[in-house]
Amino acid sequence: MKVTNVSGLPDIIETWAKHDPYKRGNADFTTTELIKPPRMLALERRHADELEVDAAELVWRLSGQAKHYIFQRIAEEDPKRYISEERYTMAVAGIVLSGQGDLIDKKAPETLYDYKETKVWKEILGDAEEWTAQANINAFLVRNIANIYIKRLVNIVIFKDWSVRKASQDATYPQLPIKAWPLELWDLNKTLHYIQQRVSLHKSIGNGTLPLCSPEERWQRPSRWAVMKRGRATAVKLFDTQLEANAFIAEASDFKVLSVEERPSEDTRCRFYCDVRKVCDHGRAVLGLGK
Repeated sequence: MKVTNVSGLPDIIETWAKHDPYKRGNADFTTTELIKPPRMLALERRHADELEVDAAELVWRLSGQAKHYIFQRIAEEDPKRYISEERYTMAVAGIVLSGQGDLIDKKAPETLYDYKETKVWKEILGDAEEWTAQANINAFLVRNIANIYIKRLVNIVIFKDWSVRKASQDATYPQLPIKAWPLELWDLNKTLHYIQQRVSLHKSIGNGTLPLCSPEERWQRPSRWAVMKRGRATAVKLFDTQLEANAFIAEASDFKVLSVEERPSEDTRCRFYCDVRKVCDHGRAVLGLGK
């Protein structure tokens, strides 16, 4: 992928953006690639020389790298307890698979940690499906290569858009900007079955027609209906159906100044977070770029 500097950031930032310390090894798939939607990974590989990203779009990678570096230095002070940033590679399901655990704590219960930065909505929705799959694949590799039986999976999550004001006003909002997020630990057979399924899925595509990513993979937000009040910029209340919104207005004492506004569904990943959205026909449609 080509890194540009359209925003005209200082040379030091552009140089950093073009320097990627990530090493995948001689693997057919990494853990991260295996859990990706098949369309996304296929387009990444088909258009590897065409894809572009601006240095400004990589700003969160900067804080992520800093976090890894700091925790790695701390872990290296206690090598008997911690294994940090170790990559494991093995042949499985007819391919060579590699994965890297951010931190292994060998003190019982043996725990595999991963560092994540995300937005608050992930906590609110309880969305950890991809994280769970990623962690279990890495634990599978650790067990088979390093002979360490992982007993616990935990992501150390930083909420990059966390608001202290919202936390003080809403008890359902994350109350801290950081969380140790426990994940479900699968048995080895379940993990192996998942790996086999994903390998088969990715291989089945080849150079043929690419299946559209599922609504879950597109991080699709469903349509909502907002009850709006004249003179107010934000919604009074959001509803899943127009019928519910209309019923709310019918029972409101100030119904004359209320109205219903549809908020169409949105493929959030396609619009903002997918690296191949500009070479994907669906992604281009979401962005309004045409074919």
